[in-house]
Amino acid sequence: MVIVRRGDGAIVATLFYNLFTNLYEHMSNKRLKEALSICRIAQNEILWTYMAVMATDNKEFHAAEEAYAAIGRCDIVDYIRYIKSLSSTAEKYAEMALLARDLLAAEGILLQNGLIKEAIHINLEVIIGV
Repeated sequence: MVIVRRGDGAIVATLFYNLFTNLYEHMSNKRLKEALSICRIAQNEILWTYMAVMATDNKEFHAAEEAYAAIGRCDIVDYIRYIKSLSSTAEKYAEMALLARDLLAAEGILLQNGLIKEAIHINLEVIIGV
């Protein structure tokens, strides 16, 4: 429990900070089930957003999909479903890197896997919206 004194002098006790630290700890230790459980129980948009970002960065497709759905980002949920439908693991990871706004990582993943045409296409897609 964290006790905080607000600007108006009122003292507020909260467990919210602990939820963030627990969520971070579970995600860092690859305990995805426990991390999702925290978000499901708390039903807090900020926690779900934090979960969405961390799951995207860790390329945890199912957790990211659930987290984005919980915060109403249907566009991103559809994009993750598209990513999951790709046959190549390299392309999936590259698209997740793009979702995390890391063009260099996406390009690197594709180039390391010999997907030069796809790397060029991703750059064109991002730069000029082809």
